[in-house]
Amino acid sequence: MPTITTSISNLYHQIEPYIHIVRKNGGITLSGGEALLQFEAAKELLIECIKHDYHTAVETSGLLPISLYSQIQPFVKLWLFGIRVTTGNNVSHFAHIDKVLHYLIQEKATILPRIPMVPGVFDKDEILIQIKELLNKYSIDTVCLLPWNKDFNHYYEKADIPLEIDAPAQIEVEVCENKIITFFKNNNFRLYENR
Repeated sequence: MPTITTSISNLYHQIEPYIHIVRKNGGITLSGGEALLQFEAAKELLIECIKHDYHTAVETSGLLPISLYSQIQPFVKLWLFGIRVTTGNNVSHFAHIDKVLHYLIQEKATILPRIPMVPGVFDKDEILIQIKELLNKYSIDTVCLLPWNKDFNHYYEKADIPLEIDAPAQIEVEVCENKIITFFKNNNFRLYENR
C-alpha cells in the first residue's frame, strides 16, 4: 500500500466517524514506532481530538527530549509508556526514562508502563530490577506486558533494514514471559497483558 500525504484536517475527518463509535469506551491512540517523531502532525491531531472531547492516548518509548513531552502533555489523556531501559548493544536509557517519568508524574499524567517480552533482553534480572526501581520510585503499581511480536521481521523488511537478530524459539518466549510475570506478581504489581 503506498504512502499517502494528507492534511491533519482531512485525516481527522476520515477517522472521526470511527472514533465517535468508540467514544464511550475508548478514543484514539497514536502509535508507531514512535508517533511523536512526526511531532507537529501528532500534536495537531491530538488537539483536534481533545477539541471534540475524544480520549487520546500516545505510545512512546520515553526516549525523546523532555521539551517534546512538555509541549504535547496537555493533549494526552494516557501515556502508553515503553519502559525500555536498554536497547540494542546494551545501551542504557535508565537515566533519561527516569527524567521523562519524573516530568510526566509532576504533570499528573496517567501512565501505563509497558514491558515487551523480548527473550534475552527484558527477562534479565538486572533489567527487571531497574524497571521495578523506576515504577516503585513513582508509585506506579500497574504494568502492561507486551507479547513477543511474531511478525517483528516484517517492519525491518519494509524499512529495508538488515535484520541482525534471529526469532527466538517458542520455548524461549514462554520462559521469558513466565519470568517477567512471576517477577512482577511477586512484587505485588497488577499485571495487564496486552493480547
